[in-house]
Amino acid sequence: MEQERNAQQWDTDVLIVGAGPVGVTLACALMARGVQCRLIEQREEPYTIVRAHALQPRTMELFDRMGIIERVLRQGREVPPWYLYDGDRRIGEMAFAPLKHEPYPAMWFIQQPTVERLLREHLQELGGTVEYRQQLVQLRQEEDGVIATVATPDTTTEVRAHYVVGCDGGRSTTRHLLGLPFEGKTLPGLMLIAEVDMDWDRSRDGAAHIWVHADGLFSATFIEEVGKWQLVVAAPKMSQEQETEPSLALFQHLFEQRTGEAHTRMSNPSWMSMFVLNQRLATHYRMERVFLAGDAAHIHSPAGGLGMNTGIQDAYNLAWKLALVLEGKATPSLLDTYEQERRPIGEALLRDTETNTGVLLGGNAALRLLRDRLVLPLMGLPLLQRKATQRGAQLDLTYRTSSLSRSDDTTAQEPLFSSEHLRTQWDRLAFRSAPQAGDRAPDIAYLRTAEQHATSLFQQMRGTRWHLLLFGGEVSERSKSTILTLLDEAQHVKMHLGSVGEEIKPLLILNSGLPIQGLDESIEILFDPEGEAHRRYGARGQALYLVRPDGYIGFRSLLPGEETLLDYLDSIFVRTRTH
Repeated sequence: MEQERNAQQWDTDVLIVGAGPVGVTLACALMARGVQCRLIEQREEPYTIVRAHALQPRTMELFDRMGIIERVLRQGREVPPWYLYDGDRRIGEMAFAPLKHEPYPAMWFIQQPTVERLLREHLQELGGTVEYRQQLVQLRQEEDGVIATVATPDTTTEVRAHYVVGCDGGRSTTRHLLGLPFEGKTLPGLMLIAEVDMDWDRSRDGAAHIWVHADGLFSATFIEEVGKWQLVVAAPKMSQEQETEPSLALFQHLFEQRTGEAHTRMSNPSWMSMFVLNQRLATHYRMERVFLAGDAAHIHSPAGGLGMNTGIQDAYNLAWKLALVLEGKATPSLLDTYEQERRPIGEALLRDTETNTGVLLGGNAALRLLRDRLVLPLMGLPLLQRKATQRGAQLDLTYRTSSLSRSDDTTAQEPLFSSEHLRTQWDRLAFRSAPQAGDRAPDIAYLRTAEQHATSLFQQMRGTRWHLLLFGGEVSERSKSTILTLLDEAQHVKMHLGSVGEEIKPLLILNSGLPIQGLDESIEILFDPEGEAHRRYGARGQALYLVRPDGYIGFRSLLPGEETLLDYLDSIFVRTRTH
């Protein structure tokens, strides 16, 4: 497959349409693996309008893997609280309680244009660039590639690519050219957004000031990057037949109506927008060699702040799979798992955001009563604040039903009622309560290297490789043979896959104990002095986890099970000979 890829006269491996955060993330993740790609954008310059305000913890973890997390942390800050008002009376405050035992414990307040800029800078460091004023106008699929017709202001050219990915937003040209239905519905009412100057003295720390009103919510947030207040108005009773164009006068009227403040004046709008809320999902995320990601595949209400984050996670899921297939290291069937894993996430996102939107907008009397008498008063409770953080963090998203997720909790057969039998049953119980195949692999903050340097599991799993976590427990004369069996299994993986085995990095995690002599240099040892890694991964003794390049558990086993692990690897990888 590698030879076939190089022998053909192709302009690029992957053509990416759309240079928002989704498209640039995809380009970065591909180029980090050496995959050639072109990134085209029909706009003349980067988008500067702030449409998303925060990164969720799961997205932060992916940026950690990409090596740009420090830049993101320098540019943003913790999400400020939401202040809730009824007229001139403050009725509550919603803070985002940090999660325990997570490296990125809460949302990170950073504007979408800043995120895009950081991604473009990273792309440039990888040798890539955004090609502006390039518009996709036609697609023609062939057996081994796609011919894309791209228009510039001066000419029209053909781009030959092995794959095309449409990251071109809710009005996706890519989706339209494929003829894929965008199923869903339009919610009643309108949303209005503007960025303006305001002559008042409310806090400018990014906190959202939200007024509750029978006609809908009104929020104002100061955007430091542009030096203006962003106003968001929910108008469930308005229609585009009533209001054809947003105006400063309309925003001023709605502000006074919803807040009761008659003396605060607005001025100098930099932009204003009025739109309906659509909840729509593409019937498929893939058609042969063309894929959809981000808003091109799913659009929804902004309630929850998950649109940009979900799109970035779409891109990262697809990138490592495309790279392995293009490199000839994985079977093309691996690409089928992109839609298999990500479309259910999109479906769930639409369900959740529609529910949240109905409550927040208060489109009918029952929903307004629920919002005003129950939801908003309870938002100040720490327990609910933690729940809100957890729900939005996207750390609980799972691919358990994916064909890439397999688990084996088989234990050794011990005489019934013996102490060994009891021990193995406890081992199995702990293992079953741990993260499952398809779940995100959790971080362990306190580990030590063989040289006794402090580290974390996420630090050790940065980059683009798979990681084989070998939990060895306490090293003793009694357990040495089992640990050596684990190490043999890691060696068999490399031998079985040939040169493709370099895609998998083994990590041996031990509590403490006797030194093990004669280890292969490719086996890195980590010590778990507090036992947290073993507890969190349900490894009372020995266990094995294979973690994918996107940080999800692909395979796990309670006992060294060479045949089941190798069967799993054979379902994904193409074995090659070592030279």
